Amino acid sequence: MNLNSVFPSITSNRYFKKLARVEARNHNLLHLTANENILSDLAKRFFSSDLGMRYDFGRGTDGVVSVDFFGNFAAITHPEMHDIIDEANNKANKLLNAAAVNFNCLSGAHAMLCALLGTSRPGDTIMSVREEDGGHFCTKKIIEVIGRKHVFAEYDLQKLTFNVEKTAKIFIKSNATVLYLDTSVLLKPHPLKELRKLLPKKSIIIYDASHTLGLIMGGEFQSPLTEGADLISANTHKTFPGPHRGLLAFRTTEIADRVNSIISNTLYSTVQTNSLLALAISIIEMDSYGREYAKQIIKNSIALGLALKSFGLKVRKVDGVHSYNHQVHLFIDIPARDAVLNFLQNGISINSSDALGGKVFIRFGTQEVTKRGMKEKDMNKIAGFIKQILDGKKITKEVFEFNSLFTKTYYCLPFKNDL
Repeated sequence: MNLNSVFPSITSNRYFKKLARVEARNHNLLHLTANENILSDLAKRFFSSDLGMRYDFGRGTDGVVSVDFFGNFAAITHPEMHDIIDEANNKANKLLNAAAVNFNCLSGAHAMLCALLGTSRPGDTIMSVREEDGGHFCTKKIIEVIGRKHVFAEYDLQKLTFNVEKTAKIFIKSNATVLYLDTSVLLKPHPLKELRKLLPKKSIIIYDASHTLGLIMGGEFQSPLTEGADLISANTHKTFPGPHRGLLAFRTTEIADRVNSIISNTLYSTVQTNSLLALAISIIEMDSYGREYAKQIIKNSIALGLALKSFGLKVRKVDGVHSYNHQVHLFIDIPARDAVLNFLQNGISINSSDALGGKVFIRFGTQEVTKRGMKEKDMNKIAGFIKQILDGKKITKEVFEFNSLFTKTYYCLPFKNDL
């Protein structure tokens, strides 16, 4: 009996139509969120591979690997794929000025967990950033769940950066061992050199680069590991245009060995081979195109900020400019949720926040529109859309028509799936 025949095709079509509707809606939207991006066609092909249903434990010998920490477990592996992963590893080390990297973190939060467990012990005190100062909402919770104590760094809301002296005093007074810089609402680099100078020599600084990883790899933001950080923790799908995964990068092999031994033995089983390979491809592409891509992101952010200002809108400034990265902050006088819904109904995806002082603002991101080939002149068009939406106009058709002009993905290897 063919079990598939028991279920009529109309049933499967019902499920597929739901997916098709969501994909079509997502495709039509002009994505200006600061926390998303798109894969290249080549990376997308690897991401869709059926290797996503297969384990992989390393290069092995003759296609077989023995993984002793799983209990003398032996299995097949895919050495051809490790040629790609090894190439990406070497390129990531170069782009991040790292002694070693780890691609086996399954998300940004998982990378955070791995970094914190690998650099601290139960009872240690870890410093992070308040959510109202731009810190990530889950950091403090993770620190407490894993049995560590917690204190907050001191942030200067006027200068939009850390108060180095006060942060160092709190760190030393609390006997903290790790400083985790987990900001997700930011416009400029962190004062890493200054922090490193005032913190105890053996303290660990972890730089969360989830938002700025692509800019760092493109050489257009800051170089955390050469400026004082010991470890970079990040997800890989914001300014870095990769899949939803995480990575770690280490200043020294000593720190890498310490953290990786904990990760490998306790914090994952499968590496999710398909997304790991998509990440590797994205890193290889970043090595070739990342500098041009990162430069254009910042050009677009500056252009968007200036265009919004020219319409009489209130845009946050830092050090006299609107942005040093992908984020542009536009203050609004309506509730955050209402703003998101209003823009969504007009064909634009955004997110909003009330961090950095309590006043609601839209946190625009220019990384995805840059990846789709938009330049400064297009930011002027987008700013016009934003002004019209805030003025109460309904412009969904105009937004969709504009968005339909940008169907390709740029700053990546050319690819046609014709093999």
